[in-house]
Amino acid sequence: MNRTREALAELFEPERDGLRLPVDQVADLFMGLMFTRSRPPGGPSAPNPSIEAFLDVFLNGALTKGSTAW
Repeated sequence: MNRTREALAELFEPERDGLRLPVDQVADLFMGLMFTRSRPPGGPSAPNPSIEAFLDVFLNGALTKGSTAW
């Protein structure tokens, strides 16, 4: 598990200056999201979001640009 996290952190490293958290925390969060794909919160019959949807929300957030939610 540590080697996977370290490899992910290396992938995020070039974007370090643009990240809101340290690369090791970003890697941990990303791994947590990926592991939930095998056990969707809605149960086994719930539709499983695509990897692209996970990546989009992870990298770009859940809000659209210009949203006033915050």
